[in-house]
Amino acid sequence: RQSALSYHVPGGDIGTAWRDPSFTDPGGLFLTQSGGNPLYLGVGYDTKGEYDPLLSTFLATGTTTACLRVPFQVADPAALSGLALEMQYDDAFIAWLNGVEVARSSGAPATPAWNSRSLVVHNSALDQGENFDLTAYLGQLRAGSNVLAIQVFNQSSGSSDLLANPRLTAAVASSTDV
Repeated sequence: RQSALSYHVPGGDIGTAWRDPSFTDPGGLFLTQSGGNPLYLGVGYDTKGEYDPLLSTFLATGTTTACLRVPFQVADPAALSGLALEMQYDDAFIAWLNGVEVARSSGAPATPAWNSRSLVVHNSALDQGENFDLTAYLGQLRAGSNVLAIQVFNQSSGSSDLLANPRLTAAVASSTDV
């Protein structure tokens, strides 16, 4: 089941609080996703149209970074045995689970800022993303509200595309009666 996503294209420093599930947005910086393909959470742009099927939210051409928040619910974190992030991205990204960094692509800046850029060019395949095993971070999940926060980075404002299309999945532990 897809979650609502909110996003912000920073024009100045917004700090790091946006990565936390308790973040409130009194200034209305983050916009709720609308339009595009409802089967994907993708945010970005593509002047050639190749990523368009993956996009639910289209950003302005030339965007160099965007911050995403994907809220989700977990009834019982102890019932989970695995957690994975499948990420389609262009050019780089960093992901946080409830404020804790859990995944980073090559090319992501060491210390991300509101105006950081990717250090490499990376083009994601249309049919599948790169998988990141987050099982080691199961302890970061809370019963109730959680958030996956992602900052995506483009190498330059002249790039023809930018993409962040996350898919978070969890495995449920099996129980055996003895």
